[in-house]
Amino acid sequence: MKQKKMATVRLRQLSIGPIALVILILVLGQFGEKFLAEVTLLDILTYPPFILSVWIPTYIWVGLSFLNFRKFLCRIGGEASMFTNSRNAVIIFTLMSLSPEEGRADATAALAEEVKTPGTVESISSTVQDPVGIAGLPGLVGSFVVKAGCADAYRVVSDIEKYPERIDKVKEVAVLKRKPNALVVRYTEGAMGISSTTTMRWSFTGEPAWSVGSLVIGKGESPSYTMVRFQPTQDSAYCRLNVTVFADVSWLPGFAVSWVMDASREELAGTYRKMIESGLGK
Repeated sequence: MKQKKMATVRLRQLSIGPIALVILILVLGQFGEKFLAEVTLLDILTYPPFILSVWIPTYIWVGLSFLNFRKFLCRIGGEASMFTNSRNAVIIFTLMSLSPEEGRADATAALAEEVKTPGTVESISSTVQDPVGIAGLPGLVGSFVVKAGCADAYRVVSDIEKYPERIDKVKEVAVLKRKPNALVVRYTEGAMGISSTTTMRWSFTGEPAWSVGSLVIGKGESPSYTMVRFQPTQDSAYCRLNVTVFADVSWLPGFAVSWVMDASREELAGTYRKMIESGLGK
């Protein structure tokens, strides 16, 4: 009974349009022969009986038809609207029209240019919340691209025992304790006739969160901390290195601290790039 009633209502709604058309014909009939000779379209559209008998019923018919169509959409797709579906369709079409090859080519070109730059390097200062555990140590945070995949870059940077062969200022690395994901070493580095030896703990995290970190743990030794994280790029032939470094340089004369920090800022990307190229035999 309910379905029959709903069908009757829809039939009445849909019949408004044809009824309006019949009324239009009757109204036009009132003009007779004069219609062909003198009446313009504007006269017809603004004729009061035409407005009452055609325009208003037509608006009602269109409105009711839209409501019925919206109910149909809600029935088959929940509360999703026609406009949302249209918007999503446009987005999907746009994404499908993009060429993946062109996108990769642009990304590769950008990375090839970035690998020639020192990246971004900023001076920072440590806090007690940092792994080094001391506030006020000068440091650097840098981000730059290397010409190697992250797996290869990680393999070279995590090979601490080969550092003396790949980094000029590292003179000796002697392993004191070896663990699955860590090393404790005696680490000697120096430059310009000045050298220092510290006990360092190195930690390693493999794929997918590649990272290599070091922390001086020797009692009474100058504190330092390094963390290198390897971030994949859109081209697997390149990798982004995000590096954080803190070091105690209080033993240096005051006038030399800024010079050392400036030199370290300029050399950060170059040091890792040279090490990775050497390790990969490039």
